[in-house]
Amino acid sequence: MKRLGNLSPPDFEDLCRDILQAETGQRFSAFGAGADGGVDGRHSKGPKSTILQCKHYLNSTFSQLKSALKVEVPKIDLLKPSRYIFVTSQSLTRARSDELAVVIGDRLKHPEDIWGAEDIEAALKRHPDIEKAHMKLWMTSTAVLEKVLQSGLEAHTEATKAEILDELRVYVRNPSFDAAFEKLEQHRVLVVSGPPGVGKTTLAKMLTYHSESPGPPRAARHRADLHRPRAPAIVTRQGRDRAADRPCPRGPGWLGRDRRGRTWRAGRDVVKGSGRGPAPPATD
Repeated sequence: MKRLGNLSPPDFEDLCRDILQAETGQRFSAFGAGADGGVDGRHSKGPKSTILQCKHYLNSTFSQLKSALKVEVPKIDLLKPSRYIFVTSQSLTRARSDELAVVIGDRLKHPEDIWGAEDIEAALKRHPDIEKAHMKLWMTSTAVLEKVLQSGLEAHTEATKAEILDELRVYVRNPSFDAAFEKLEQHRVLVVSGPPGVGKTTLAKMLTYHSESPGPPRAARHRADLHRPRAPAIVTRQGRDRAADRPCPRGPGWLGRDRRGRTWRAGRDVVKGSGRGPAPPATD
């Protein structure tokens, strides 16, 4: 509920209107800055009208909120709405909600028309699209920001997993797999090299699927995505010559890593000249 403190009063009014529109299916009119006459949102249909009043009193006391509501009562009498809805960013107990209901009196048609911070949070769970639309609610959340920043990575992971599962249905296990898996277990690092079409990438994918690491690996499009030291991951991108800023043919075509720290790599011309030169490091 502290995140409501990130909102300015106009932001809070916008949020309340969006929530009430989603909850009631009715459009609430918004008004510009200035004296609102007790109206922060209004829905009218013929002679009937619904008035929305918002009080962003998160850093105020309940006594201050109650006093502010008393000031609004004469305005309600002038407006004579068919329904009056009061929303505050303060946390309300049942006793406090009842106190506010007494202030409003018979002008309040339904007890549930008094909303506190808990009601707002519950509504945001029912309508996550509203939360997304009001970025100030989540801009300070590390978890949400990380999800936003990694959204492309998550989509790429799902596509890579589907690709591996498709190939798994037609893959026939052969001695090269057992030999590769044994070397990976023994040395924790494996480089698969060979001419085009011999199945280097397929072997790397099958090693990924059969990894004993719990949980699926992330599919990273760039080696920079491998920022979590022990997280399982896959890289599916050619490397780059940093000096010339161009694709590097010696870069990895397919690289994987699991939680146990094992790393496997498949790429054309990774080992050149039958061992006359060392292969480039798997993590650059």
